[in-house]
Amino acid sequence: MRAGVYYPMNLLCLFMDPGVGFKFSIILHYAFAACFMYLLCRTQVTRLSPAFHGGISFGFAGFLMAHRAHVAMMNTGIWMPLSIFC
Repeated sequence: MRAGVYYPMNLLCLFMDPGVGFKFSIILHYAFAACFMYLLCRTQVTRLSPAFHGGISFGFAGFLMAHRAHVAMMNTGIWMPLSIFC
């Protein structure tokens, strides 16, 4: 967590018990990853179902689940779809 002193999601640890804040941060990262990929997929397809499935598959499978023990990679990986979207 030293490398993420200024990372906004780590502010949760200031307002909560650090263990609970860290777990809540991990859960929020998965949810944000799914939402950001959904936004990216909506720019490519017109129907909701493929975009929803794309968001769920990015947020809760594959890359992020493989790196759930690597906090720095997960903190970085969730922002990729949003950066492409913007």
